Amino acid sequence: MKNEVISVKGTGTLVIKGDDLNPGNVKVRVFDADAVEENSDVTANVIYEKQGDDLLAKITFPENSTLTSKSYKVKLYANGKEINVLTLDDRDRRDKPTFTVLGEKQDKSKPVLSNATITSYRTSGTGAVNDGVEKTETTVASNQVSKKTEVHLYGANLNEVKTKVKIVDQMV
Repeated sequence: MKNEVISVKGTGTLVIKGDDLNPGNVKVRVFDADAVEENSDVTANVIYEKQGDDLLAKITFPENSTLTSKSYKVKLYANGKEINVLTLDDRDRRDKPTFTVLGEKQDKSKPVLSNATITSYRTSGTGAVNDGVEKTETTVASNQVSKKTEVHLYGANLNEVKTKVKIVDQMV
């Protein structure tokens, strides 16, 4: 990815590597970090450009005139099917393609948190991985023996050593 952090508005570039890549068989879809529905306005304006064996997807993000940052998730499709980027070489579960558009008066060199989502294993309609919904809170069934929970942070310049998250487990 190039230009992962964008000040107020601009273009980010996703460099797609592989064989036989062209705009006819590879597509990018853009989602707001906190949404399940595609941001079709942003997706519709993606420009594809062949550069050697690589395919560049240039994504123009709308102006962010707020004082807080906004993040966008990017999903990759080949021949109409979503590619799980986490299965590609040198990728892990934390390494999702995400762009962040800073708000007004935010410093591009400083850490900024724009969104957090939480998912719990085997829950229903509360941010579970299997229902496609991402939320900022989740409820785990009381009869669930294994309580696997993941929190994803979206933003810019986040340092895993310095960035702290407090998760509260409350009994209802």
